[in-house]
Amino acid sequence: MIYLRGDSYWYEFVVRGVRYRGSIGNVSRKIAREVAEKKRIEALEGKLVERAAKAPFFGHYDAATGKFSETDAAAKYFAFYGANRKPSSTQRMKVLLADLCREFGNKRLSDVDAHLIEQYKQRLKIEGYADATVNRALAAIKGLFTKAVEWRWVRDNPVRQVKFIKEHNARERYLTQDEERELLKQCHELGNLRLAALVLAAVDTGFRASELESVQWKNVDLERREISVASCYTKNGDPRRNPMTNRLTEMLTLLRGTGKVDPQAAVFGPYRYHKSFWKARDAAKLGKDVLFHTLRHTFISRLVRAGVDLRTVQELAGHREIKMTMRYAHLAPEQKRRAIGLLENQVPTNSPTPGLAEVVTACGARSSTVRAGDS
Repeated sequence: MIYLRGDSYWYEFVVRGVRYRGSIGNVSRKIAREVAEKKRIEALEGKLVERAAKAPFFGHYDAATGKFSETDAAAKYFAFYGANRKPSSTQRMKVLLADLCREFGNKRLSDVDAHLIEQYKQRLKIEGYADATVNRALAAIKGLFTKAVEWRWVRDNPVRQVKFIKEHNARERYLTQDEERELLKQCHELGNLRLAALVLAAVDTGFRASELESVQWKNVDLERREISVASCYTKNGDPRRNPMTNRLTEMLTLLRGTGKVDPQAAVFGPYRYHKSFWKARDAAKLGKDVLFHTLRHTFISRLVRAGVDLRTVQELAGHREIKMTMRYAHLAPEQKRRAIGLLENQVPTNSPTPGLAEVVTACGARSSTVRAGDS
């Protein structure tokens, strides 16, 4: 490839994963092509002694402007990511990349190796970050390097040599009815009707925090008692529409009021609910292990305990795969008991299977003979 920069032609090409770039000079386009081809052949033969083009810096993030430096890898990867993902995912990636820039910003991609990434992983663990949080950071680095290899900035992806942490998330914390009652009481004690509505919506719909923050009044149908989230805000990319309980319908009717409401107005946000939620949680003495996401686990757990079939639970929870829903299957032991009960109903208890007694007796006698022979 040749291109004109000012009055001079430049060549740029990649050979065996290494990018080469250099100036040809103020010549004709035909000569520039001939020189570039000669340089490429020299590179193939290992004779090109010019230094390969340097990999870009990882990136710098300006918190004041909320932007990445345009010429660095993080900025270009973020632009690519934002063009192919939904807004909520893009925002999460921005937060991850901003933290990674603080860690690796002054290094070129070619200088970031598996050892440095492993050190970063260990530091996050020491600082108390959850396994899932550490893995999301590693996934962000891996995604950036995957594109860097594709874009010929580097030869290899160093994250391939770093082990992700096995997440033990089969058991989930959920609220009892008494704990939920106390949490809602404390929301009211704080005089925060919006927070109380947000908590109740999470418990009765299973919507994630980011999904609830996106809900506008046009997404709430008080007459049909339904609430929906657009596909661009859901985790699996599919729109969700869940029925509302009576108490949630009453709460949202109270929150809406009797006046005219802008259909585009947000129902629950956007606002920083975290500190208010933590304050209500601590006042309710629920413990630090109760997070806002615990409300979603409460919703799913209650459905399973109530005997709702797992396929319906999957749909209401918005799980892309049934295996995510299966994590809650242990909460419904009575379903297995009911299944065996249905099986028993197919075999009349007052009319034993013909010949069953003789078969059992014969098997018992044969088993005794075998044991005696072994001794």
